[in-house]
Amino acid sequence: MVDDGDPPKQLTALDTEVWNDVDDAPSTDALFRALANRHRRRVLWYLVDDSETTIAELADALVGWEASDNVIVGPEARRRVYVSLHHHHLPMLSQADLLTYDADSGAVRLTTSSKPVEDVIRFSHRYEHALARRDER
Repeated sequence: MVDDGDPPKQLTALDTEVWNDVDDAPSTDALFRALANRHRRRVLWYLVDDSETTIAELADALVGWEASDNVIVGPEARRRVYVSLHHHHLPMLSQADLLTYDADSGAVRLTTSSKPVEDVIRFSHRYEHALARRDER
């Protein structure tokens, strides 16, 4: 199969227009590296629905998700998540051009408005939930 960079022929004209909306999108490798980690996926899921937040709100949301995953969440959980967001996950997502993170103010903002990128992020959410439901059976 030759990859000429064009969308698959099955896409409609509208789909083709949407898939050409990648001016502010990260590279394919950067996007999928970002989605390869559960915390980073969840940060992106949160930001797709609420494009501006703070690291404190993200830490609370991620700890809540961990609690709903039946993971024991102790008093250190929020601090641990906050530190991992601050030192690792948010800088990586920023370097991938998916968000901006101001360490001084704690502000976090989704920077991509690319429909294909948002579609991939939303798909990862639906896919992870489908697998969780399958595993519960």
